[in-house]
Amino acid sequence: MNFNPSAIIFDLDGTLIHSAPDLMEALNHVLVSQGRQGASYNNVKKMIGEGAAKLLEKGLESSGMKEISEKDLQDMTKKFLDFYEENISVHTTLFPFVKETLEQFKQSGIKLGVCTNKMQHFTDKILRDLEIESYFTFVQGATEQGIKKPDPKFLEMLLDEMQVAQESAVMVGDSLNDIVIAKGNNVRCVAVSFGYTKVAPKDLGADAVIDSFKDLPEAIKNLPA
Repeated sequence: MNFNPSAIIFDLDGTLIHSAPDLMEALNHVLVSQGRQGASYNNVKKMIGEGAAKLLEKGLESSGMKEISEKDLQDMTKKFLDFYEENISVHTTLFPFVKETLEQFKQSGIKLGVCTNKMQHFTDKILRDLEIESYFTFVQGATEQGIKKPDPKFLEMLLDEMQVAQESAVMVGDSLNDIVIAKGNNVRCVAVSFGYTKVAPKDLGADAVIDSFKDLPEAIKNLPA
């Protein structure tokens, strides 16, 4: 018996979009301004997923900057965010087959949403720049109240807004945070193997793992009904 969801909710960075190059540029813009060596691409990929502030914090720590005053951190965070906003989609691209797969789901009448720790205005801008904004009726970035992954309430809020029952939804993501919020809401989940996870995709605990976005419709169909 095939599983037919009424809604699919996607993580953004490392799932729908390959954003590591632009995040690396923003981080290294700050590090170099502080006389530090820029972070490598492979290291930056491991830092993504908990929001811009956490990415900067990890980048500063990896560069050897341990003792940072609150004011300096605020100044560097502003520098990071300003640079990233100006260059948010210079090198960022959709992963292969994302647009075609979203179109397939849309034609099937499935509600589509985004659930990301990226700030809301950054999320909205990048979806517009990459021309996939129209596929999503519901887009949730990190809240002003500080609610974000891995807090299961973050996904619960989106499900409520979408008016979708837990048992009829699917979460698609690349990290442990995505699986945690899905499991915390009894939502089926699919992990992508091409994202930015620090944990091997097969060890994330997802109900299925895919190596290409074009495999997602079949993977969802084969989830336990």
